Amino acid sequence: EGHGTGTPVGDRLEVNAIARIFGDKGLFIGSVKPNVGHSEGASALTSLIKSVLSLEHEIIVPNIKFKSPNPKLPWERAKLRVPTEPMPFPSNRQKRISVNSFGLGGANAHAILESAASYVPLSSSKPSNKSDLDNVPRLLVFSANHPTSLEKSIEKYKGLVTAGEVNLDDLSYTLGARREHMLYQAFAVAQGKGFHVSPLSRTSATSEQIAFAFSGHGAQW
Repeated sequence: EGHGTGTPVGDRLEVNAIARIFGDKGLFIGSVKPNVGHSEGASALTSLIKSVLSLEHEIIVPNIKFKSPNPKLPWERAKLRVPTEPMPFPSNRQKRISVNSFGLGGANAHAILESAASYVPLSSSKPSNKSDLDNVPRLLVFSANHPTSLEKSIEKYKGLVTAGEVNLDDLSYTLGARREHMLYQAFAVAQGKGFHVSPLSRTSATSEQIAFAFSGHGAQW
């Protein structure tokens, strides 16, 4: 995961350094900068988030807007490749991502991330049977436009949960991601047939304003 300065000199220096250190076996290179632009002080964090998600889902993320390779970069010599579509990690190598980031004044930071599966087998973290799955806590979120409506909704779902008449995974997802979140809100933690609900709360009646910041272009303003 490169910094991707987007300049003829910066890209050449970064890629040549990557090739000298990592290029003996070949590797995939890319950068999140085409997706989000300059992030200034958060630039390494966006790269880190991308890399963690890539390792978690075991998918090499494609690089957008990559069409014409720079002929001045050592593509063939260092066996470098820019992925242009999602692809799995090579099966014969460790799932590992190096994250490189530059500062405007010349500072450099480099982090090496490895998949958690390299240290903790995924099978050990999975519940072994259905009874174990039933004991995993689920978050249920509720909302309504009036306190009375909210209380009735909670009671209805509490009855379904305690009677074991609902799939908690489906219910948790539907309430959290497929329902409108209204003025009065509450949540519950469901575990097996247990149901523990929070106090009701009211959200702000005013909508938050959204601001767009286009950073990194000071010299062109």
